[in-house]
Amino acid sequence: MMKIVKILFPAFAALSMFIGCNQNATPERPGRKAEVTVSISAPSMGTKVSVNDMPNDGNVKRLDVFIYKENGVLESHGSITNATSLAISSSTGSKEIWAIVNGPDLSSVSEDGTSTLAQLKAISIALGDNAADGFVMTGSKNVTLEGNTPVSIDVYRVATRVVIKKITKNFSVAANQAKEFKIVGIYLTNVQGANDLGLESFQASSGTWFNKMMHEDSNSHAYLYDNVNRVVNDSYETAHYFYGMPNDAAVADDVYAGNWSKRLTRLVIEATLDGETMYYPITMNLGFARNKSYEFNEVIITKKGSNDPDTPVNSEDIAINVTVKDWETVFFTSSGQNEGVYVF
Repeated sequence: MMKIVKILFPAFAALSMFIGCNQNATPERPGRKAEVTVSISAPSMGTKVSVNDMPNDGNVKRLDVFIYKENGVLESHGSITNATSLAISSSTGSKEIWAIVNGPDLSSVSEDGTSTLAQLKAISIALGDNAADGFVMTGSKNVTLEGNTPVSIDVYRVATRVVIKKITKNFSVAANQAKEFKIVGIYLTNVQGANDLGLESFQASSGTWFNKMMHEDSNSHAYLYDNVNRVVNDSYETAHYFYGMPNDAAVADDVYAGNWSKRLTRLVIEATLDGETMYYPITMNLGFARNKSYEFNEVIITKKGSNDPDTPVNSEDIAINVTVKDWETVFFTSSGQNEGVYVF
């Protein structure tokens, strides 16, 4: 008889895991030992290499499988590195199975019989752990292992993605429209630098953050900043992809400028208008959650920006609607505009 555990990626990361064991025709008693064989299949994918690449970040370089007993103690652990199958010694009965894809060093929580689920959840996942050829993904499910029991576990990326595809110059004041408008750079600010694997603990104001209130050359990450330096006469149509870790800051607690404190993540367009530096910050007030892609199909510039990357543009016509689909894409949309079009 075969036991099957399938791990499936949503949208463009589908991972299948099969766990099987030999057993007698009669039902197994809880706790009976079994040799479990794990095989996986997943599309080979990469991630953001340049601003023009559509990131495919579901590549599986390493898979760790943890099987926990009902008391939260690790019963068995197995891993794959550049391979498609492994064997795990386990037993029948009620279990909680966790799958970690492309995770950091997990040896400290991999001792059968002593390591616990709480220890696994407390492992820190840093933004830098999401390598260019494979992002960290996790998933879990409570199951009862018994004869011929298929189990499916959805595995989600730990990181968050922001996409901006087009910036259009359309100043409402003719004199400003006639001036040279240059996009200097695009970046994320107020980005948490790490979360725990269980996503139960987030950064305080004094914790690890990147680009606090501005782009910081000495405290940034390649996933957070794109240099543009492009004069725009009409539209700049190049997709840019940015990645950060989930941010649990509440909209009600968000603050602007002033002294640093925990606050919402922002997407910032830095530009010049006839040499005058200005900023167009967009607050990610729809959340900044794992495995979500927050997307702007077009940002339309109709007025001068603010003088600080953490101060909003004075605008009366910004309203947000969202659509969630597939990779859990969330479109930022100004009222009266097509989906994903944002107007300053």
